[in-house]
Amino acid sequence: MAGASYTMPASIAFAAAMAGELGWTPLLNYLLTVTALLVAFYVVFRTGANLRFAEPGLTTAQVMAPLPPGLYLMYHVGSHEARAAMLLTVIVPLFYGLLDFGMRRFLGVTAVYFVAYCALFAVLAWHQPELLRDPDEWIMLIAMAALMVQLGLIGGFVSDLRDVLRRKNRELGEALTRIADMAVHDELTGVYNRHHLVDVLRREVSRAGRGDAVFSVCLMDIDLFKQVNDRHGHLVADEVLRRCARHVESRIRDIDTFGRYGGEEFLLVLPATGAPAARDVAERLRRELADLEFANDAGERFGITVSVGVAVSPRSPSVTVDALLHHADAALYDAKNSGRNRVCSAAAPG
Repeated sequence: MAGASYTMPASIAFAAAMAGELGWTPLLNYLLTVTALLVAFYVVFRTGANLRFAEPGLTTAQVMAPLPPGLYLMYHVGSHEARAAMLLTVIVPLFYGLLDFGMRRFLGVTAVYFVAYCALFAVLAWHQPELLRDPDEWIMLIAMAALMVQLGLIGGFVSDLRDVLRRKNRELGEALTRIADMAVHDELTGVYNRHHLVDVLRREVSRAGRGDAVFSVCLMDIDLFKQVNDRHGHLVADEVLRRCARHVESRIRDIDTFGRYGGEEFLLVLPATGAPAARDVAERLRRELADLEFANDAGERFGITVSVGVAVSPRSPSVTVDALLHHADAALYDAKNSGRNRVCSAAAPG
């Protein structure tokens, strides 16, 4: 893009030289200068030296760099018509600032362009006083001022639009992250929800069906949870669910998956875990949850217990998620009927 920007004034300058409006020496000097600028910027970016600056894109430098060579050409042309044509190409790099500048910086750069052109006009008038009596020269100066004001306003407007777009994109990204989080997490406890647990189970069942490894599931239920609700209220009962969920989540491996299966039931998926190890995990968690202490609004302290049903999936393609959950539920039912606050195991379907 920068190369294309330099090509336009170079083409006009070459045409001016062919028409006798510009000497060949100024044209050659211009070409050598802009080539050196392009090579310098290319080397800076390719070597990563631009990363040392506060503005790694070097947009300000790239917008300002073409100005001195352009003014040099405008100084050496022989007529104000040729100078007007070159003026149009000199200001083209300003448009690249629309992609990066804020309003203040854009206005500052346009001001520099205008002051530079005023300086060029003053130098020309010093050497050629008759220019001060040429209305076309004054029209060009006024047009330059009006153009810079317009560019400044447009640049500020685009900058504001870019800021709004950036903010909207950030807000959209945050909203999508929240939605994705809500899709797999239980709103009350913050652990995974039933939908995600079933997805995890499907993947584990598929792996077990290929003969990769066995895995286990532990279906946990808080004993007599209705009594907690009735005696201490729903807010206290909700806190019981949250604390139990947080405790279990903090006491399992990174490869394990734990979530709320429904109501006061929780499900723990233990990949690459056989029956003895799964039962040991369930027993440990049962004891730890029984040691937790809760309090209601009146300061009355109480505890809870859990019953756990453990089921193990063998390496078999015939195993299904429903069958595995059915066996875990049957084991949980046995734990409840055996007096609660205990772990019972059941063989998974073969």
